[in-house]
Amino acid sequence: MFLPDGRLIASGSWDGVICIFDLHSGKLVLGPLNAHQDPVRSVVFTPNSNHIVSGLYNGSIGVWRVEDGAPACEPLQGHQDGINSVACLPDGAYTVSGSDDATIREWKAPGRGALSNISQFASLTSDQRKPLSAIAGGLTIDGDGWARNRNSQLVFWVPLDMIMLFPCLETVYNIGPEGTCRAEYSERLLLGDEWHGCFVR
Repeated sequence: MFLPDGRLIASGSWDGVICIFDLHSGKLVLGPLNAHQDPVRSVVFTPNSNHIVSGLYNGSIGVWRVEDGAPACEPLQGHQDGINSVACLPDGAYTVSGSDDATIREWKAPGRGALSNISQFASLTSDQRKPLSAIAGGLTIDGDGWARNRNSQLVFWVPLDMIMLFPCLETVYNIGPEGTCRAEYSERLLLGDEWHGCFVR
């Protein structure tokens, strides 16, 4: 994928390596980044040229700083199968991914979305914000419908018919054959001991 100004090109390969080359000289500018243990199926520069987004065979998405090749955030998790393509919206606010799981997900860009905000909230001691620490760092949803945090703690349950559609922490929308689903994580969440406060009308 080309840098927006056409100076550089990024490549991802089956061995998990990402490289950035100068388009005119052909010289390696950055890398090889042994960024992943899984094959890289798609790469794209963000519109501001500061990051590379990579879509992987294992269904995760990596975000890397162009200046030094370091990760910009934890891998984005949510797809149930390999990523076919990643793209960025022109304003850079969102990344979109398409997967073999027959869904398209829209993700907030690093520093603009739930991931960074929740990480900040997790360090605070306010009782109102305390439940957010349970989901700081990401969620995965098991086949039984339970969403677990990075410590494998149960956080909440998703109905089995919604698993493929349910947006994980960093996802804004999830679009699939069954429809579209949006989950809002910025409001006060009722997790753990506070589940009794949830109700359905």
